[in-house]
Amino acid sequence: MPTVFITGANRGLGLEFSRQYANDGWEVIASCRNPEAAQELKSLQGNVKVCQMDITDQKQIKKVSLEYRNHAIDVLINNAAEHGPYGNSASIGDSDANEWLKVFLSNSISPLKVAEAFLENVKRSAQKKIAFISSRAGSISERGKLPHHQHGGSYIYRSSKAALNAATQSLAFDLEPQKICVIVLHPGFVRTGMSEDDAELDASISIAGMRKPISESTPKDNGLFRTYEGELISW
Repeated sequence: MPTVFITGANRGLGLEFSRQYANDGWEVIASCRNPEAAQELKSLQGNVKVCQMDITDQKQIKKVSLEYRNHAIDVLINNAAEHGPYGNSASIGDSDANEWLKVFLSNSISPLKVAEAFLENVKRSAQKKIAFISSRAGSISERGKLPHHQHGGSYIYRSSKAALNAATQSLAFDLEPQKICVIVLHPGFVRTGMSEDDAELDASISIAGMRKPISESTPKDNGLFRTYEGELISW
């Protein structure tokens, strides 16, 4: 039975990842900040283990990694993230430095620290894959090419995802000799607790789409950036 480890599994994309993998017979290790409040996650059918892990808390990451130190992880999905402020507070002149640092910790630094902590688990698995849920909003070359990218603003979120994208490229290069495939994915504009009201995509469609490149990826796909529909995205 293959194993998937998912961060931010209590809601939105993480919850749907957990549901779909569990339904397909995977062992699911689902982490979140507050398992006591994750009633929907804990009610999922299948082999689902729920654990407490705030990705911004290095002590919690170490604790969980020690608990699972002898456990192979076929697919590690770095999903947990924060959007930060919307509206004027996300614009130039109105952004808050402390909020910016908070989002950078969640979106750019912590996913790499999670990958670092569970790297040995991925190494000993059969599939050897690490997926990062990023965003097309972090692509510098695609600015202005899509309807949602026709404006400025969202400095905090966009810069945090651009930083994540850059870091994953270094990670993909460093892990290539070990045959570990690093996958970066754009989920689309999904209706979740983190999205704005006009998000049009259902989480089940997004997750089913992202699972396909995760499943089909080989070492030659290491470091590629794809949409949930499989389209390649330029950096």
